[in-house]
Amino acid sequence: MAGDNGMEGVQYLQRFASIVTNALEMRWHSDATTLTCEFRLLDAAASRYVVDYFVSSSLSLSRVNADATMHYHEVAFQHGGGPDPHFYQSFLQTRCRFQQPANAVTVELAGLDKASNFRDPRLKKILEEHAAQALSELAASDQLLEQVQRTILEQLPQGAPTLGQVAARLQQPERTLQRRLAGHSVNFQELVDEVRRRLALEYMRNDYNLLDIAMMLGYSEQSAFHRAFKRWTGSTPSRYRRDQAAGIRPPGLRVTTPGAPEWPTVQ
Repeated sequence: MAGDNGMEGVQYLQRFASIVTNALEMRWHSDATTLTCEFRLLDAAASRYVVDYFVSSSLSLSRVNADATMHYHEVAFQHGGGPDPHFYQSFLQTRCRFQQPANAVTVELAGLDKASNFRDPRLKKILEEHAAQALSELAASDQLLEQVQRTILEQLPQGAPTLGQVAARLQQPERTLQRRLAGHSVNFQELVDEVRRRLALEYMRNDYNLLDIAMMLGYSEQSAFHRAFKRWTGSTPSRYRRDQAAGIRPPGLRVTTPGAPEWPTVQ
């Protein structure tokens, strides 16, 4: 908000968005008159309301920052618009399309040239330096967490690994690894649980047998997997599959907190 105009704000968003959240993947493209940001949620189980919040809050921030009359040129949603799709168009005051390949917001380039109400060159310099430092630290953090999570993933079929086992695979002392994880506010057991949760949701979408899923996640008994799955989603695995087939999102299904560590893709 301390930048000169909306276009500079976009440039900062492109550069520093990963500091705020890794829950979104964004792609940008433009033509002679418009700029489009396509984005998708990296957690496939996330609620459509996360998308709605991103779209509406971005518009509100733009109006406060530069132009109270600003509106999107067009908005695209992957979801179907819920029970009242027409509400989106009346609220956002622009054309809205649903069931699209990607979520996207499109704005007029001319509107991004308007000066920011809060431009402050001195504050901008301070914030940019701070963000650059945070980005550098995040890169180091991401590398460590990716190594740990990949090691957990590889060892799960033999049972949930211990911190000592993972440290040995990474060829570093257990206390050193524990200290490094703590430095990134990460608890090892919670990380194991999160890897299991995400793998479970992916395996459920791929139609694996429930007993096979339990074994691949390192559970010695299928009942232990059932208890964990109900804790994660508020639903049993069988009911979850029925709800997914019917297009119903289980009420207890939680969305990964933005800023939580990313994890390796399952091959």
